[in-house]
Amino acid sequence: MTANVLLTAPAVEPVSLAEMKSFARVGTTADDDLMTSLIKASRQWCEKFTGRAFISQTWRLWVSFPPKKREIILPRAPLVSLTQILFYNAQDQSSEWDEDNIFVDAASILGRIVLKDSAVWPQFQRSANSMMIDYVAGYGDLESDVPQALKIAIMQLALHWYENREAVLSNESAYRVPLTVEALLQSYRIYNVGGSCV
Repeated sequence: MTANVLLTAPAVEPVSLAEMKSFARVGTTADDDLMTSLIKASRQWCEKFTGRAFISQTWRLWVSFPPKKREIILPRAPLVSLTQILFYNAQDQSSEWDEDNIFVDAASILGRIVLKDSAVWPQFQRSANSMMIDYVAGYGDLESDVPQALKIAIMQLALHWYENREAVLSNESAYRVPLTVEALLQSYRIYNVGGSCV
């Protein structure tokens, strides 16, 4: 069993307020706060749909049981770097694990921690959340680092929500995410993202 928790949110959004207002053809400042919130909510929805982090952000993966194989898949892509690995004993005391025991694979679609041939996983002593892995994921620190298709998807979804603010029934078209948003995100979507150790 694993749990993936966001530690540090992106410092900026992939889409600026000015960019969003230009896309939506909005010239007033009356809805700036709303639009800012919609950009963030849209980015979060798109990240969850794709299984990716857009702007660099730090995640913490908790692992409760030793992996069945010699690798742990990190569930948020693309992997930038591994920050630390800690193990907890039955007394809840932590100890850092030597990264010389592993190979960090940031080239795969989903980043991996792979045991080197000479290494074995330490004994998991705590009954839950025995292993803590902190890592950074994202395309970069700047708006310009994010692929354009992802930025357009964020703006289209935010605009859709902006234009359909009232509560709607589940069978109404305003309730559904526009097909263009899913089409833009489809090639970036990672399937079977659960944070599971394989």
